[in-house]
Amino acid sequence: MPKIWKLIERGKDMQNNEVIQRIKYIKDTFGVAFSDLDHEALDLGIKAIEKQTPLRWIDTKSYLNCPKCNSFYDMVVPEKYCSNCGQRLISD
Repeated sequence: MPKIWKLIERGKDMQNNEVIQRIKYIKDTFGVAFSDLDHEALDLGIKAIEKQTPLRWIDTKSYLNCPKCNSFYDMVVPEKYCSNCGQRLISD
């Protein structure tokens, strides 16, 4: 099995916050060797992982708020993703 596949298999068990920490560590440690485009790509990866990490709706008794962008929604059918910012959301 090629080395890259072994790394991918090992990475499947990592939690989102571990992946973000590792990307930030790589940026801080080896960032000088990266181009601006590389830094942008890593930042974009962090943002994408953060949006996929589910957050709980904020229940205000009359409607639900997205914890990231504060958009509000009807309580009847909570969405799985905020239609404004794309944050993954979960309800109780």
